[in-house]
Amino acid sequence: MKKKLLFIGLISLLACGLNSFAQFSISTNYTSGSFINPPANGVGGNAAITFQVENTNSYPVMLDTLQVYVTTAYNNSVYELWYTSTQLNGTANITATNGWNQIGTTSSPIPVSSNDYYNVLTNIGFIIPPATIYRFALRSSLGIIYAGTNAPNQASPNIFTSNGVELHTSDATNGGVGAVGYGGAFPTPTNQPRAFDGTLDFIPALPCTGPPTAGIVSPSGPLSSCLGKIIPLTVTGYTLAQNITYQWWESVNAGPWTAIAGATAATYNATPTQPTEYRMVVTCTSTNDTGITNTVSITPTLPSYATIPYFQDFEIWDDYCDIDDVPNDGYWSNSRAESDSSWGRQNQGVTAGWASRNTEFYSPQAVSGRGSARFHS
Repeated sequence: MKKKLLFIGLISLLACGLNSFAQFSISTNYTSGSFINPPANGVGGNAAITFQVENTNSYPVMLDTLQVYVTTAYNNSVYELWYTSTQLNGTANITATNGWNQIGTTSSPIPVSSNDYYNVLTNIGFIIPPATIYRFALRSSLGIIYAGTNAPNQASPNIFTSNGVELHTSDATNGGVGAVGYGGAFPTPTNQPRAFDGTLDFIPALPCTGPPTAGIVSPSGPLSSCLGKIIPLTVTGYTLAQNITYQWWESVNAGPWTAIAGATAATYNATPTQPTEYRMVVTCTSTNDTGITNTVSITPTLPSYATIPYFQDFEIWDDYCDIDDVPNDGYWSNSRAESDSSWGRQNQGVTAGWASRNTEFYSPQAVSGRGSARFHS
C-alpha cells in the first residue's frame, strides 16, 4: 500500500476535441532537503489538517480518492472530508456556519496494521469546476499525521502540480492572506503552517449526454432531530460529468418545494426548525434533462416552555443536540452544541470543545452546588 500512485491507464476521450484524458494523481512526495518522509508531526484525538486545491483547467475535474499516512496509534479512525469556497486562507473554523461543507466520510473505521499510506476516502466524486480554488480539511476521529515546518521535518516544496491541478500545502498562500495549511484539534486547528502529506486522485469529468442519475440521499429517514442540530444529507450514485448542476430543494410543513440558496453540492447540512422534506435535483444543462432523488423528511423536537417562576441551578445536564449540551429539565436548546460559542456546565469544556478548559467557580455563589452555565466568546 505505497504512496506513489502515478498515472493510471483509463483513457477517456472528450468528444468535443478528441483529446485524451487519464485519471491522474498528485502526491506531496516530500523527499527534498532535510525533510523526513514519512512525516513525524501530528496530533492525537479529534483532529484535522487543511490544504488547498486549484483547478486551472478549462474543464472540471473530479476528486476521486484521498490517501494519507496513518500510524497504528490511530487504528480504526473515522475520516471526513470538508471543503470551503470562502475561507481559503488563514485561521480555519471548520463548521457549516462558517461556510464549510462535509463532502465525504468513511463508511466504517479504517483498520491500520502498520505505519503506512492508506486510502482513507474512496469514490469521493466531488467536482471541482474550471478555474476554481477550494480549501479542504481532512478530519480524523483519533488523530492525524502531518508535516511540520522546522528541520528536520520541514515541508518543502508547498505547491504540487499535475495536469493543470495544483495542491497547495503548509505556508503556501496562493495570493491570499495567511497560510493554507493548518493542523490540530477539530474544528479549529491552530498549528500553522502545517502540511498535508499524501496523495489525491483525480478524474477529468466528461460532458453529460442525456438524463442524469439523481442518486440516493442518506440517511434515508424519516428523521427526528433537536432544534438547531446540523444533519448532513449526502447523495451517492449520482451522475458525475461536465454540464451537471446539483440543487437541493425543501418543503416546509408540507408546503411548496423551493430551491435552497447556495445548496448546490452533493452534501447539504440541514438545520430544520419545522418539519421539512429535502431532495436534490440533478440537471444536465446540455439537454435540460433532470433527475430527482428520494425525499428525506426531518422533524425537529422542540423544547417546551417553562412556567414562571423558573429556577435552574445548572448542576445536571442532558443530551439534546450533543453530549451534555443542555440543562436536564427539557426547557433548553443550544444553537451550537460544540465550539467556544457553545454553552456548557462550567467544568465541561472538553465536551463542549472549548479552547480554554479551566474549571473555576464563580463568586458570589448564587446557586446550589456552585455549578453554572458558561461559554467563550
